[in-house]
Amino acid sequence: MTINLHQVGKASFPNLKTPGSGAEDAVSIARELVRGGSFEFSFGDASFIEEAAEHLPFGMPVYVPMLAAHSLGSGLALIERLAKAGLDPVPHIAARGIVSRDELAGFLKTVTTSAGVHRLMLIGGDHAQARGPYVTSMDLLNDSLLQEFGISELGFAGYPEGHPHIDSDTLHAQLVEKLHSARDRGIGTQVVTQFALVPTRIVEFCTRLATDAPDVPVYAGMAGPTRMQQRIHFARYCGVSASLPALGKVGVKLPQARLHAKPSQQLALLAHHNVTHPSSNLVGVHVYGFGGFRKTVHWIHAYGGFARGVQTADSP
Repeated sequence: MTINLHQVGKASFPNLKTPGSGAEDAVSIARELVRGGSFEFSFGDASFIEEAAEHLPFGMPVYVPMLAAHSLGSGLALIERLAKAGLDPVPHIAARGIVSRDELAGFLKTVTTSAGVHRLMLIGGDHAQARGPYVTSMDLLNDSLLQEFGISELGFAGYPEGHPHIDSDTLHAQLVEKLHSARDRGIGTQVVTQFALVPTRIVEFCTRLATDAPDVPVYAGMAGPTRMQQRIHFARYCGVSASLPALGKVGVKLPQARLHAKPSQQLALLAHHNVTHPSSNLVGVHVYGFGGFRKTVHWIHAYGGFARGVQTADSP
């Protein structure tokens, strides 16, 4: 399907077309959320990176996950390739997956010198037990290595629909503690949320965080173009399984959730929130590339309003 700027502005955001809703402002803001956002190289053909970079803003952040089955250094080639293509690689550092402090130091030395990495995404990780000295992302934050190697920005995960093993109040308190701790060290911070099957939960998350960390920007996680069945699969795989029972608790059935399943619909809802809340801490979207790298890049290019006639593959 071919989408040009006219189509994106007039047809792809139907819930912004209500008279008096600030439709034109919302479409403009939607584009800014994409342009100022980021995406995750979940999987896909790395040979497309150089071509993709020509259709994306120079220096756009691309997050590189650290999978539980792989070592910390397994993503080095991808990180360096992204940097050479003019993108800004952001490695995930999974605390429980790191074998030793020396391993972390060696990794940081390599990525900061060969790929210009200045920002990291700190997470606990999927390992049931720590493989080395770090158990939580706070343990990583407390290590002086980050500052020694010039890391100036850190991202932390947010869970708008909760976590399967940690209650929401504890999650919020831990997140605020990490944000304040990083700030005290002179390190910039941002929050990147998990994607949601109920996007209004992201708005609620942003509102709550603004009370305790008003200056911290939030990037709203959203699944890129892919089938609904794949979204549900990745919701379970990525720990967003709390989303599924959450639907029933708020009286939302899965067929109803499909109404806002398309990334274009979720983007529209987030843009409308920023129109009605000018001081919102929501500054961009973070697109999870579950449908593949190529589809994700095409979607970002089209909905960022970069050019006409872009081929994209938004899910049905």
